[in-house]
Amino acid sequence: MSRHERRYQKYLERRQKQGANTLLSAGRGVLATPSDLASAAQAPLHEALVPTGLFEKGMGNLVFSRALPNGRIAMAAFLLDTYCLGVKNAFAAIVDRVEYGRKLSLRSGERLRPVEAPCLRKLVEGGVAYALDLGFSPHPDYALASQIFGDVRSADCPTRFE
Repeated sequence: MSRHERRYQKYLERRQKQGANTLLSAGRGVLATPSDLASAAQAPLHEALVPTGLFEKGMGNLVFSRALPNGRIAMAAFLLDTYCLGVKNAFAAIVDRVEYGRKLSLRSGERLRPVEAPCLRKLVEGGVAYALDLGFSPHPDYALASQIFGDVRSADCPTRFE
């Protein structure tokens, strides 16, 4: 493990002790499987939420969710570091509406604002691409969580993020 990886791991441990990643735990929800997300990716969009001041703070939880026919919510959350590391953490779960609301309320002081779904995807994928250019891979659960995007195209976002 390199010096940067050790430093990053210690940072993550400190953040977890402070409760900064509470949104990124499965809680009472059921962690989503690839087949769950393949089905959910066709469901109607529920919300696409980004923290206010994401670029000023350099980090925040982005939430993408879809409303399932059974009344539950398929959600994915991405802890995005816009300065360097890209997607530092990711998870996907199927939760009921009460649990979904609870997860959003545990966002460690972040105020989330709605954005267009293509723009959220563009932010996440841009963060991943930037981090890859610097030699950092996204969190291992990113591949699964990003399946929730389905046919939402980042190219449909007119916003340019810098």
